Amino acid sequence: MADAAISTRPWLAGVSSILLPGSGHLYVGKFARFAVIFGTAIGLYCGVAIAGKLSSFPFYVLGLVGLAAGVLVSAFDAHRVSRKGQSIRGQWYQRWWMYVLLLVAFGVVGESFRATRESVFGFGAYRVPGELMQPTILRGEHILVDTRAFRNAPPNAGDVVVYYDRQLNSLFIRRVAAVGGSAIELTWDNSSAPPTLGSKTIAPSDLRGRVTSILWSFAEGRIGKEIK
Repeated sequence: MADAAISTRPWLAGVSSILLPGSGHLYVGKFARFAVIFGTAIGLYCGVAIAGKLSSFPFYVLGLVGLAAGVLVSAFDAHRVSRKGQSIRGQWYQRWWMYVLLLVAFGVVGESFRATRESVFGFGAYRVPGELMQPTILRGEHILVDTRAFRNAPPNAGDVVVYYDRQLNSLFIRRVAAVGGSAIELTWDNSSAPPTLGSKTIAPSDLRGRVTSILWSFAEGRIGKEIK
């Protein structure tokens, strides 16, 4: 039987919820409230992801804002419950090992999402280390990629794509120059690059997705820029 208690610290409930979502509600004995709040945020995020919208910069930002809002609302609620003296003790889950399990669960879910976001959720994010796509994409910028773009349709000439190089066992970014029946000719945007450096012909199966926008850049005004 749970015993009523008002000895919890509101600041600790709030801060712990930000550092490890759900821990604040464990602390105050109201874990079901966290499941409703954060579960709603996760559900909305996954719904947008499964719909293939996260490859769009506005929806990507909206998804991150939604997750952040879930964490903040959860932290505020844990703080409010503790401050109002609604906390309870003696719940079966108010044990140290539950905090460890919560940490492990978030780690497993996060790693699973990272490993399946391209195949299941339809988007990828990459950092561009080279200069072949300048001035369209600058060195060091992070890009957002639609990994579902070519599942049911071939690319168009002019598309900026991510492809897998079988010889170098790595991913690269190029612009589609021409599309044939069983081959795709790629080119680059940097006019100062040697002609033999950027040219490439690949099979359609080597395509990984179409670049949609600049996700992050140190250059002013380029964040969110649509790639054409």
